[in-house]
Amino acid sequence: MKLLFQNLNKTYVVFAAFAFLVAVFYGNTLRNGFIYDDHQQVEQNIYVHSLRYLPKVFTGCAWEYSLGQCKDRVAYWRPMQAFSYLLTYQLSSAPFLFHLVNLLYFTAAVSALFVFARALSGNFWFSFLSALIFLVHPVNSEVVNWVATTSDILMVAFLFLSLTFYLKHRKAEEFLAGNIFRDKNFLISVAFYFLALLSKEPAAFMVGIVIFLDIFFFKKSFGSVFRFDSLKRYGAFVAVFLGYFAMRVAVLGGFGLGEAGNYYGEFSLANRVYAFFTLFAAYLEKLVWPFPLMFFNFFEKKDNFVSLEFVVAFLVTLAFFAALFLLIKKKSFMAAFSLFWIFNFLAIVLTSLDSLGENIFTERYLFLSSVGFAFLVSSLLLYLWRAVSPIRFARAAVVAAVLILLLGSWQAVLARSAVWHDDEVFYKDTLSKNPRADTIRFNWGVYLRVNKGDFEGARREFLEILERSPNRSNNTMVYLHLGDYEREITGNTEKSLEYYRLSAEFGEKDSDWKAHFAYDRLGSYYA
Repeated sequence: MKLLFQNLNKTYVVFAAFAFLVAVFYGNTLRNGFIYDDHQQVEQNIYVHSLRYLPKVFTGCAWEYSLGQCKDRVAYWRPMQAFSYLLTYQLSSAPFLFHLVNLLYFTAAVSALFVFARALSGNFWFSFLSALIFLVHPVNSEVVNWVATTSDILMVAFLFLSLTFYLKHRKAEEFLAGNIFRDKNFLISVAFYFLALLSKEPAAFMVGIVIFLDIFFFKKSFGSVFRFDSLKRYGAFVAVFLGYFAMRVAVLGGFGLGEAGNYYGEFSLANRVYAFFTLFAAYLEKLVWPFPLMFFNFFEKKDNFVSLEFVVAFLVTLAFFAALFLLIKKKSFMAAFSLFWIFNFLAIVLTSLDSLGENIFTERYLFLSSVGFAFLVSSLLLYLWRAVSPIRFARAAVVAAVLILLLGSWQAVLARSAVWHDDEVFYKDTLSKNPRADTIRFNWGVYLRVNKGDFEGARREFLEILERSPNRSNNTMVYLHLGDYEREITGNTEKSLEYYRLSAEFGEKDSDWKAHFAYDRLGSYYA
């Protein structure tokens, strides 16, 4: 009993330390406002403003109020995100509170990671270092700073809880007499898995983690995975997923690709293979060296398999999987688990190009995979700590190096959080780092027109988009704004009609529902 209280006290001290570090690293985000998608999903979304819209949590989607409907227009159904917004808004509509809620969720997620890692490894320092690296990694700053990514943090927290209870279930399996449904730990694990699914789609891939744990940590043979008792266990997770998927289809009217698949047109098999290897290598590089931190990275469809980019990416991917299989062969299961975790939760990004929209390569897609990176670095640090113990002052040097890295990460996160202060700072920073971010340039143009009253400046941004990307699928609204400029500023009816016709044509070609705005304006001329 005394040992139990000591462990509990130690755990609470760790939780308090994580809360303190979250405040130190991300406290300045509390000064930030709503930004980018936050305006449509929270600020202008009346469905999260009143409890009378509570049913909309499950029957609607975050973009429903802005787009008019969910079916065939939206790729996402995330009820836990909407529920969080709804509850938070009842306390205050101020951005401060939404950012504070994100920090509380993030603290909970880091703490849940510590608990899961400790249950998995039994090693306090491995667990502490893993959670610490996840907390301080600059690549995660986008998710923590952005209110619209509350779903990511919730998903991660629920996944860690689900896996923790799954480990408890597995360790107590010998006392269950074969009936897994009598074990509350298993039922709680399945329940948290469902909540993770309701938070964000990549949670579906947790089943891969469960199978890996069974085979390599609980010493189950590959054949035993297909036995009836194992199939019952995995079947419970699959049944929950199918129930979630049926609800998702009912709300979104299908698989939920919405408009996302229109940005790059059709991907050929060659395009997909090229993207798989090059994106995977790029994401691995971002995990190791996340700089520059940037919201919108450039992506282009390619299929040149003899290019240097592809050859290097192919070799990096080959080395990654060779290392994974070598670690498994050497029974270094924790290191192997780290690599498997990274790939497992990147797989949905690498294989779902049609549903990712225009921003295919982005930091927030690494939020869950960065956990595997944290596991790997923690393992390496502990190995290094043991290896240098005979060398005088070597451990002091290791500690000094870690402290320097923590200080550098702190400075990077603080600077990045300041970029998320408001739309103007955010748009300017993104465009300075990536001038080809046409979606951001369009939003910057709209901001200049609506918020600054600078229609001339907005027109320059819209024309730059057309000059660089004349066939961009989302040019429907670019032409519409240019038509408005000619109508409202120059009074050039002929030119405005030309732009409205182009807007309508692009909308029809891309099956873009926003083409109706152009038809409305054309109709007003001829009425």
